[in-house]
Amino acid sequence: MHACRKDTAGNTAHLSYSCLRSGAKRSIAAERKASTKLTDEGFEAHSFQTLLVHLSTLTRNTVQLRDQPDTPPFPMLTPLQRRAFELIGVKP
Repeated sequence: MHACRKDTAGNTAHLSYSCLRSGAKRSIAAERKASTKLTDEGFEAHSFQTLLVHLSTLTRNTVQLRDQPDTPPFPMLTPLQRRAFELIGVKP
């Protein structure tokens, strides 16, 4: 690994991940989220990957009743799915 080094102008150069990480401090909100495993909105805390897994459970089914046109029903979103789609500006 590279050590943190200063270049001739005094700027830190050749930073390794551990060097960058060593000075990081968690915010109070991040500490609360880590200890409770809940977001400030009350949702279970997820990694990006587990959130994608949760979102992938959403399905869209088309129903056809006799003598009726195909009717796409509105998907039943969980509160977490609804909030995630709101945050990224997607209407499922």
